[in-house]
Amino acid sequence: MSESSVSTLRDTLLRLSNSIANSLATTPYTSHKTSNISVKAFLEPLLTSTNSTINASIKDFALACALLSSSTHANSEFLSWIPDHLSSLATASFFRLSQAYLTVFDDRNSQKVEEFGLDCNLVPVHKRLLLELLPEVLPFLKDGIKESAIDKSEESDEFSAASARIPIGFAILAAHQLRWFITQIDYPH
Repeated sequence: MSESSVSTLRDTLLRLSNSIANSLATTPYTSHKTSNISVKAFLEPLLTSTNSTINASIKDFALACALLSSSTHANSEFLSWIPDHLSSLATASFFRLSQAYLTVFDDRNSQKVEEFGLDCNLVPVHKRLLLELLPEVLPFLKDGIKESAIDKSEESDEFSAASARIPIGFAILAAHQLRWFITQIDYPH
């Protein structure tokens, strides 16, 4: 892995992120009437990540793509504003990044995929980055769901948020992202 190949990967990530961010910026958005979160504002920093490491930037990009891509199959008012072309762009962009990623980190990725007990030759190229990201994003999304989840107190019949500072809408978004990541994995043939 050379510094120029990492730079090329970073340029590819930036180009793909900008394409989605530009499409997102021109997409009309009205906040969900019962929520105090803005899904669009939630997505924007994930696409304009200025993380110092390429891995953190890729994770943020993947989380944005997961949320946008999940809107195709979601019946949620939080995601109903996302047009099909933006969802498709996010899916295609993630898979393009996955291919570019493998040109730089193929050996590392092969090792991580094999840690799952999978043969890299049987895993489609466009899903190998996704597999590598799973151990990092699944706990992150699970924590996001738990932070704003509604708990029923065992001591009473009252419901309360696990953390009063975190709106429930963030748990819904994390659940959609989690669902997208999980549904991308199929049994290797």
